[in-house]
Amino acid sequence: APIEYLEIGVSVLKCVSTQVHAWRGATVTAFDVEDPNPTQARKWGEPTVLAGWPLSGPRAMDTYRRPDGKTVRPSSFLLNDSLRHWPRSATTHNNSLYYVASDVMNPTGWRHLGEARTERGHAPFNLVLSDANHHASALAAEIVELTRPGVLAGASAGPVTLLWDDCAGRLRRLVREAAARIALELGRPDLCFAQFAMPGWTGGNEGLHATCLLTSISPQVLGRALPSGTVCSAVENNRTWERVSSRSVEGYRALYWYYLNAAAALAMASRWCGSGTARAAGDSSGPSTWVAVASGTYAV
Repeated sequence: APIEYLEIGVSVLKCVSTQVHAWRGATVTAFDVEDPNPTQARKWGEPTVLAGWPLSGPRAMDTYRRPDGKTVRPSSFLLNDSLRHWPRSATTHNNSLYYVASDVMNPTGWRHLGEARTERGHAPFNLVLSDANHHASALAAEIVELTRPGVLAGASAGPVTLLWDDCAGRLRRLVREAAARIALELGRPDLCFAQFAMPGWTGGNEGLHATCLLTSISPQVLGRALPSGTVCSAVENNRTWERVSSRSVEGYRALYWYYLNAAAALAMASRWCGSGTARAAGDSSGPSTWVAVASGTYAV
């Protein structure tokens, strides 16, 4: 199936740029609270602005303290939230590119993205990397949007894979609870869930990152791709997510804004894709090669 890739939390586009160079004929969508890195985006040519709407989330704040301690004024240099599109061309390596500059917790960006993709006849997303705001509120909001009809590939649309970086503690529990809901919404009893650890983009100079995987890829393929000792278990049917989605999303949202206004850090670094190796937590046998998709399609 042609790759329909979504990356949430793209930082300076280093991971997206890697995918654009590696793939041909794919659709690559970036979703981030910042405008696209101009140095990287300029290489793709001039985009078409498909939609614009008022600034949201941290983008709309008068002052915001970054994780490095510097205070910035987003509303002084950002004009609005937007959806940009780069059509297939030689500069995009025949990939169709989209960029949503908006708060992931604002449904407006998701709505404009969905409308644009539907108008252009794109298939649902079948490969997703979540590496944006590592708070339960943002992750719960992402999952709500991803489980809307037509967003992710169902059983008749071929394989589907979702990856969550820094998936530990409370976030890991939330992802595990949501896995059954995702499988149910997609009508996919073939999904399995795995957890493993892998280095960030600086490789051996950085500690291992907890990673969660939800995929329909066959165990035979996963056995060659995942770190040794990693088990991808069939998704269990439970109703925990219904409690999370119905009672806790707004609570998570309120807690998120409290910490945001108290200048808590937004962890926006896309570190997952920079390393070519992965290793299971506690595996002393050394790293196992992570098999990356090297074309515009992938299959089970």
